[in-house]
Amino acid sequence: MSMHPLWEEYSWPMKDVDNKDLPEVADQAGFYVNPYSGELSLDFPVQEQNCLGGILADEMGLGKTIEMLSLIHSHTSEYGLQGSKGGSNGTSVNNLPRLPKNTSAVERAPCTTLVVAPMSLLAQWESEALKASKPGSLKVMMYYGSDKAANLQNMCCEANAANAPNLIITSYGIVLSEFGQVVANGGNRGSHGGLFSLDYFRVVLDEAHSIKNRQSKTAKACYEISAQHRWVLTGTPIVNRLEDLFSLVRFLRVEPWSNFSFWKTFITVPFESKDFIRALDVVQTVLEPLVLRRTKDMKTPDGGALVPLPPRTIEVERLALSKPERELYNHIFARAKRTFNANVEAGTLMKSYTTIFAQILRLRQSCCHPVLTRNKNIVAEEEDAAAAADIANGLADDMDLEALIERFTAEEDEQDANKFGAHVLKQIQAEANDECPICSEEPMVEQAVTGCWHSACKKCLLEYIEHQSSKGELPRCFNCREPINARDVFEVVRHDPNPESDNIHEHGQDDGGLYTSSPPGTLAPVPRISLRRINALSSAKISALLTHLKRLRLSDPSTKSVIFSQFTSFLDLISPALTQASIPFLRFDGSMAQKTRAAVLTEFAARKKGCVLLLSLRAGGVGLNLTCANRVFMMDPWWSFAVEAQAIDRVHRMGQEKEVVVVRFVVEESIEEKMLRIQERKKFIASSLGMMNDEEKKLQRIEDIKELLS
Repeated sequence: MSMHPLWEEYSWPMKDVDNKDLPEVADQAGFYVNPYSGELSLDFPVQEQNCLGGILADEMGLGKTIEMLSLIHSHTSEYGLQGSKGGSNGTSVNNLPRLPKNTSAVERAPCTTLVVAPMSLLAQWESEALKASKPGSLKVMMYYGSDKAANLQNMCCEANAANAPNLIITSYGIVLSEFGQVVANGGNRGSHGGLFSLDYFRVVLDEAHSIKNRQSKTAKACYEISAQHRWVLTGTPIVNRLEDLFSLVRFLRVEPWSNFSFWKTFITVPFESKDFIRALDVVQTVLEPLVLRRTKDMKTPDGGALVPLPPRTIEVERLALSKPERELYNHIFARAKRTFNANVEAGTLMKSYTTIFAQILRLRQSCCHPVLTRNKNIVAEEEDAAAAADIANGLADDMDLEALIERFTAEEDEQDANKFGAHVLKQIQAEANDECPICSEEPMVEQAVTGCWHSACKKCLLEYIEHQSSKGELPRCFNCREPINARDVFEVVRHDPNPESDNIHEHGQDDGGLYTSSPPGTLAPVPRISLRRINALSSAKISALLTHLKRLRLSDPSTKSVIFSQFTSFLDLISPALTQASIPFLRFDGSMAQKTRAAVLTEFAARKKGCVLLLSLRAGGVGLNLTCANRVFMMDPWWSFAVEAQAIDRVHRMGQEKEVVVVRFVVEESIEEKMLRIQERKKFIASSLGMMNDEEKKLQRIEDIKELLS
């Protein structure tokens, strides 16, 4: 028996105030005090323990799923996993209860564990359950989408124990939707035959911080699931505030703490009145019998690492914006600052929260790519107009050199030869190690050509055009004095001649072929060379990402990388850049159906060669197992580093065998650097269990905005 958490035990005093001996109390070792109510008792105050289950709060990636599956196998009802009461003799037909006839009562499901998880993790639960169990030892059922047609009450009740699924996997969305149907049906749970028509042997909430808000509809629906054993799995039991913990305790039905007025009296109120020690004592007493937690830095009794993981390094790469990007950023920043100052003067800051945060969002997007801050329709119209102009000039975004030479040679006469410089194109094809006519570097660094087909280093050429423009002059070619502009500068791309390269992208299309077949009698294929337009309005982040990926492809072609961004529109811009660079990729985001998500993850793991997975932070930041990759690129920071850390731990978790390198891209002298400072402050607040009342939180939010717009 354990003592009720609100009581304390004291031994009898031996001396009185005058230091004189006191008589001993016979047959009574001590007495008990409730410091909250002032009660004293000689009887041991027993903790009434109605909760079977608890909070499994291991850090991300330490195997909470496997631990829960081992519990499902090792701890079963009297029916056992296979539903046979009385061991191997089988269940007598006479002992079986009858199947329910559309009853409105909730039926017992003695052999079934219900797992509720975010949609992106359903397939992972199913595959882990089958992979970790002996064939035939566990019947798994996915209750989602088209698989929802079954009547669960008939399938899982005692009468059908021998055939009942042992594990039903569903999503929070399905729980919410079915609870809505029960409410609409006047609270009649049984007749629907869905999730709420059963009393499960065990219910498990995965990524349980999904119900951290006790007033959300999802949390209220989960509280109503009926089960004998209740478990919650989460690597972050406290996300923002101490009340996040109450919601988990409420789901577990831990008396008396699942009553919010009780929780408020003994935890929330002392906290807000700065009596931290007393409140934390109570929290620890509540949690001690409930929580199992392991962290990656824990040691085994003999001093070894609890989880022997390869090292992980996180590099913050600071990037400088190009001149057009910086001008756009400064314009949006000035506008946000004006709005902020005007609201401070008018005293309407808290009312204008949404407007200011919308402008802060624009600032963050402009750090990723200038196009994200503009109207999509206008951008599309501009691109169409530019494409029409290119067709008129005979220029395209990506031109094959062989085809160009054939075209120019067919038209060739003296005048055309000078105009198009076919000999220059042939020099490029022959991979001539010419020096740059601007900086005299030999050979040229990242060779580029003008619209009039003259070569120089890419950087030199763009700086030369920028220098001429800044003086108000029309930029002219350094060689033939033809007018040139930054839009019509093409970089020379020499493609990898390896015919085995794996270049099937997410839609299963080939990228157009990276090589031409070898002429008869030659041994190696001739590498294909193309001229690709340099996008003047590109993004510093996409350029840096491509540099990393190209370097990786040369140093270790088998490396798989994961790219996280919270903006799916930014992923839309990264995709064509990867296609152009002939880097194979797959994509995983919230708009995809559950089966498509599962297929993408399976294909990513199965790929033999290097590949990139584009992931939205919201859809792929929790639960996934991506240990087949060992490079992570975080394209943009989030307000709380805990969210980024969870995403990184999709790769750096049990099963990872290689060193993990994480690159976080942050733009210099921008809002992103300030977000890093806010992250540090949040880490501190989280580590002190969020000791702030509402007024302090409000002031802190204003401080954060001032920091961002300083």
